Amino acid sequence: MALPSEALAEEGRRFGFVGYNQLMGSLERGLNRREFLKRGGAFVASMSAMSLLAACGKEVEPGDKSAEVVKQIDEFASQISEVKIQVVNLKKQIDATQVVSAKASTESLRKTTEGLRANIAPVLGLLVDNGNLMQHGRKTFANATERRGTLGSDTRFSPDAQQKLVQAWEGRTRAINGAIGHLLNVRTRLFDLLNSVQGTERYVDELSALEKAGRPPEDAKREVNRTAQRLTNDLKAASSGLDELIKRF
Repeated sequence: MALPSEALAEEGRRFGFVGYNQLMGSLERGLNRREFLKRGGAFVASMSAMSLLAACGKEVEPGDKSAEVVKQIDEFASQISEVKIQVVNLKKQIDATQVVSAKASTESLRKTTEGLRANIAPVLGLLVDNGNLMQHGRKTFANATERRGTLGSDTRFSPDAQQKLVQAWEGRTRAINGAIGHLLNVRTRLFDLLNSVQGTERYVDELSALEKAGRPPEDAKREVNRTAQRLTNDLKAASSGLDELIKRF
């Protein structure tokens, strides 16, 4: 929003002047009266009108501000819907991952963990604190909370109307806060799964290095099978947890 002085300068340029001093100077240089009334008079009138606006301020109607925040809420809801699609697709990928412990090898486990990590990381990236989704959610929550407080103390409304408006915005703030909390739960579940996958990956790399060095553990095959079984259990738990979270989106 332009400051009053900036607005006056802009208005002056619209009429062919860069400011009041140039307007007066043009008179001294002999600008004829008709040209002054055409250009300068309009500018002076505009100066008077803008001075009045600057003194009084343009009031923003409560409904305008509320509509802006409601639009932010709708955008946040749309973003959450997109995340839900990503989480649903990820669950399908997890369910489709086959880890057969009886036939597992360090090579097959390595490929499995690489594929899982590549699928999990992008979805988890949508839920980081400094990402667009979480920042937008927190900004929307702050704005909705502000609307609740502002409307609750706005004396242009009757006490009964104030109460109804506050209740309506309390419902919105609770819903936004709940949605943010739900996204954090999804993030925690995915973060735990990613940790499990990366831990398996690091362990498999160590086993593989020992195999290549010709000094694998005595029960190397059995250890690979146990590792594969642990990963299988973690995937099942993650799938079940995501299924419950998806239902509550």
